[in-house]
Amino acid sequence: MLMRSMARVLIFCLLVGAVAMWGPVPKSAGQAAAPIVFVANLSTFEEVPAVQPQTPVNATGAAAILFDPSTNRVTVSVAFTGLSSRPRGGHFHRAAAGVAAPAALTICGPPAPSPGPCPNATSGFINTTITVPAGVQRNIITPEAFVQALMDGGLYLNLHTDLNLGGEIRGQVLAR
Repeated sequence: MLMRSMARVLIFCLLVGAVAMWGPVPKSAGQAAAPIVFVANLSTFEEVPAVQPQTPVNATGAAAILFDPSTNRVTVSVAFTGLSSRPRGGHFHRAAAGVAAPAALTICGPPAPSPGPCPNATSGFINTTITVPAGVQRNIITPEAFVQALMDGGLYLNLHTDLNLGGEIRGQVLAR
């Protein structure tokens, strides 16, 4: 099961790498816009407020995000390792680096709407696809504002744990 998950993440990352390296295929009249690739490197050092002193210093993660503007679908693959406990939630938040903000889009765990629970492990993978209008926390952000923040580098992704309820690892989402 773990090998199959690792294989899926590897295939996704290779696909993301290929798109990033060669760029999108030029579109012809009537053709949908090409998906856009984003990445985030998650670490304890990026969290605001700072993590608890007992947090493992080796807690890290990496995310590949694919946004399809023709369908408003966000595909997220996160690999994480060394957390202090299993993730309780994973979210996109709208804020610049160094600033904390409420959850805007859930990738696992609460709050609803959520695609499902987070993995029950301190190291592992999260793979999900979310349609933006259906998935955003409407009291926090509109679907249009979420997409604009994604395009402008105004989102961060983080994973929350029991020890660090505000977030244990965090990374700014940047276009590749």
